[in-house]
Amino acid sequence: MSRKPHQPAELGDTAGPMPAGHAITVAGEQETADIEREAAFTAARCLGRIEALEFSATVAARAQVEVFIELKQSKAYRAISYRDADGNRRYVADLEEFCERFLGKSGKRIREMAQQYHLLGGDLYEAAERIGFRNQDYRALKALPADDQVAIKAAMATDDREQILDLMQELSVRHASEKAALTAKAKEAEDTAADRDRVIGTKQGQISALELKVASAERRQADFTDIEKRDYECAPLHKALSTAMLELDKIAREVAHLTQEVGGQLMRDECLHALAMVAQRAVDISETYHLPIDRDVLLGDYSELDLRAAGLKPEALQ
Repeated sequence: MSRKPHQPAELGDTAGPMPAGHAITVAGEQETADIEREAAFTAARCLGRIEALEFSATVAARAQVEVFIELKQSKAYRAISYRDADGNRRYVADLEEFCERFLGKSGKRIREMAQQYHLLGGDLYEAAERIGFRNQDYRALKALPADDQVAIKAAMATDDREQILDLMQELSVRHASEKAALTAKAKEAEDTAADRDRVIGTKQGQISALELKVASAERRQADFTDIEKRDYECAPLHKALSTAMLELDKIAREVAHLTQEVGGQLMRDECLHALAMVAQRAVDISETYHLPIDRDVLLGDYSELDLRAAGLKPEALQ
């Protein structure tokens, strides 16, 4: 017996009714979505109001400062009147009263704001207030050198408070490091100067001793031997020589500093020219008074002369 071919089921043109349980689920999801949209709208509206209030507060702060500056310069606040608690008409006595009554802040706070305004200028002050600059931030900015302040002011265009504060911190650390280095260098220079003063003081003490001996020798000039007369008459020369040697010691220290610590060909040339001037002066004196300086003279033994110049061996002054 043959089978009839399978016939596909016919599909209707319209869907049947939605099951009751499924309809409840869809309705619940729709209600939840509506609640979430309403909450998002409310949150956005509140945030907008907050941003508007913050903007208004920033603009108001700038306006307060600019009003304060104008009235302070013009003294026009004295013409402002108001009614007191009893209804009597009174005039503003001073800026302090004006700030408290009409600007809602103490005179000290308004003056502080005016200093911050002058530090940045109107537009940058408004930008700083908008990103939440605090008093400590203004103080940190004011403490920076002028060049660093320019860099911070340029960065304020980003409106990124954390980035600006990080840059201020970086510049503050660098500034403190540079200041410490300068302080250490100044202290080193002070110590060096003190050491030089002690050396010079010792030399001056030797010179004073020589002067005392010269004064004692004057009382017995008539009995001088040739050697004693030489030492007596040459005492001013020895004194000048001792002074010159002290100055040459100073020159030697400066030459050592410039050639060993500073360095460079320009420094070496300057030192060479200075020494050449000293040598040229010695040659000029020798030629003027017919005292030729030859190789034997330069290589001579002047230890006793050095002792006499230092006041350590003046036979005529014993």
